[in-house]
Amino acid sequence: MLVEGGVRGATVAAICRAARLSQGALFQHYATKQDLLVAAVERLYAAERASFRQSLGDTADLRDAVALLWRTFRRPAIAASLELWASCRTDPKLRERLVPALDAFWASLAAEAVGLFAPVAAGNQDFPVALNLVFAALQSAAIGAAVTGREPPELDRHIDYATALLRGMP
Repeated sequence: MLVEGGVRGATVAAICRAARLSQGALFQHYATKQDLLVAAVERLYAAERASFRQSLGDTADLRDAVALLWRTFRRPAIAASLELWASCRTDPKLRERLVPALDAFWASLAAEAVGLFAPVAAGNQDFPVALNLVFAALQSAAIGAAVTGREPPELDRHIDYATALLRGMP
């Protein structure tokens, strides 16, 4: 529902219709709409993380990982989650529930990246900072691409630069 209709279209009534549930049945599982949306994002990110790891395979090439991260951010479900994240700006109840989930997800993702790319991370003392910057830049570019419907100009060069930054060689 969130992917198809965005945050505005993800009303409790619409979610219940799509799930063929009464509102009472829905709220037996989730205390609030915010709880439902946070649970949906947590499941989405867990599935995307598993898919990312499987797609990356055993070779763990850094440039391939950056390119795969870009493709992941371009998926409609991730774009919808970013829209939900942005709505935290004006929804303090959602922010209160979603920000800790996002912080926990980011911390686990960063730890996994350091493990996956241990030789690179060990050779670049700024790897965690660079990783955070690359992640934020790709997220922002993906939002722009979702709005405009087009990829950033010179995307391959951006991926190359992000890879160099992670290696400590900007």
